[in-house]
Amino acid sequence: MQRIELKKENHKPQVVMDPEKGYILLDGSLVVPDSVLFFKPIIEWIEEYAASDKKVLNIDFKLWYYNTSASKMILKMFSKLKIASENGLEINVCWYYKKDDDEMLDVAKEIEEISELDFTYKMN
Repeated sequence: MQRIELKKENHKPQVVMDPEKGYILLDGSLVVPDSVLFFKPIIEWIEEYAASDKKVLNIDFKLWYYNTSASKMILKMFSKLKIASENGLEINVCWYYKKDDDEMLDVAKEIEEISELDFTYKMN
């Protein structure tokens, strides 16, 4: 399992997946024409990490904006995290949101409820 880092580009967030640190970062905005293609390596990495002997995965979620197709894949990603949690992996999600972005905070709370994971919220 390798460390993967994607640099922030136009409408693509920075992505870091580090198996040694047990860490995922998604930071930026996400408006891509093919969200399935964008999330494929992220979801595969999560599945591989969950199947390893690792015990904890920390996630910093700093997406400030994403389109509808990305929201579907975010739900799929959190579904995979829920399964990993049910199988014994400790998942720690820190969801960052902007001060006046109540809509993003509401979305985060819905995802937290659906995924049955405990989120920490930080205003940025």
